[in-house]
Amino acid sequence: VVLILVVSAVVWFFHQRNNTGSSLLNLIEYHPPFRSPSSDQACLVEAEEIEV
Repeated sequence: VVLILVVSAVVWFFHQRNNTGSSLLNLIEYHPPFRSPSSDQACLVEAEEIEV
């Protein structure tokens, strides 16, 4: 299960790399609910890495 969440987070991360910053913010605000809160935390961590 953790592996699935990690793979999903990585795919989401690389997908965001190809979009503009505005699209990134929109998808962070409007992302579909994940199976586990931990995936939301992973997305937030990746978003912080993009901002840096």
